Amino acid sequence: MIASKRFKLVGVCLLGYLVLNGLFGFAPSEYDFESSFRWNLIYSYTVMIIIAVISTYWGIKHSEITPSFLEGFKFISKQVLLFSVGVSLMTPLWNFVIVKEATQLRIDKNISKIKGVTDEQFAEFVVANPNLESVIKEDWIESQIAAVEFFSSAKIETSIYMLAYLVIGLFISLIASFLWTKVWFVQQRI
Repeated sequence: MIASKRFKLVGVCLLGYLVLNGLFGFAPSEYDFESSFRWNLIYSYTVMIIIAVISTYWGIKHSEITPSFLEGFKFISKQVLLFSVGVSLMTPLWNFVIVKEATQLRIDKNISKIKGVTDEQFAEFVVANPNLESVIKEDWIESQIAAVEFFSSAKIETSIYMLAYLVIGLFISLIASFLWTKVWFVQQRI
């Protein structure tokens, strides 16, 4: 019964993620990546905290005694990490399938900004970064374009999101487990 509640909670939260993204528009001309990215981070981290709190509440409600720290951590982290994996897979799905044109447009804009660097701008950049004195402008442009294409690929984005969400999810689960087993343990003593 409690496992069913867990999956429903995570499913509703992932659906909320899609709804939030839908608010930013489907058309490439309407899609604002920066706003979407910012609101998705706020939403996802808030949801992870809420899931951890609800999991802690369920654990307190259904446990006769306070579990060990590790058992509490496992109980809480299952839901938080399930959401973390789900949202880190849904983000590239959103960016590279649903709003593929908007993502490509953003990549193309970044590449055109790099190609549009003038000799004066490059000279100012080299003055600010003396280790680039031996690099010619064309080589620098090629390397910057390669970096944009690399970091904008679906595989790299998925990996970065997965790493970030899992680390934050683990951290939130650790805090919730500590609060449950070390701070709020009084009401569950035998």
